[in-house]
Amino acid sequence: SSPIKIKSILKSYATLIFESIPIPGVDGVALNIKVPGKTPIVIINQDIADTRKRFTMAHELGHLVIPWHVGIRIDDGEQSITSKVSY
Repeated sequence: SSPIKIKSILKSYATLIFESIPIPGVDGVALNIKVPGKTPIVIINQDIADTRKRFTMAHELGHLVIPWHVGIRIDDGEQSITSKVSY
């Protein structure tokens, strides 16, 4: 068992979903980051290794708690694609 329950912590901030992501190299997606009235959603690619899932959950949690991250973030192993919302 891991000393930090990253899955539980992430679930306290967002709805957590494990699904296949049909975009090559994409490990996780964070939606509705700090969008007023919406619960964030984190989608983790169910087809990656368990250790990579754990890393990706921690990474996506970071997007939720870093103050200037808003909107949508799609993360692969090499880059992030960001869509910011204005309100």
